[in-house]
Amino acid sequence: MFNRTEDVERTYLNEIVDKLEDAYQADVDRSILYFACTRAMHRLTLTHTGDLTSIIDS
Repeated sequence: MFNRTEDVERTYLNEIVDKLEDAYQADVDRSILYFACTRAMHRLTLTHTGDLTSIIDS
């Protein structure tokens, strides 16, 4: 079994990995959206449901 310090370190490392994965996924999503938007020839219509993502909001 792990001691308390190892449990805290493991939890902290898992949180860091989760945040890095989220950031990477956001970069991939941003790249895909950019690719799709720059291919529009004459008109681009974006639709959404719910709140805007931080990618579109900014």
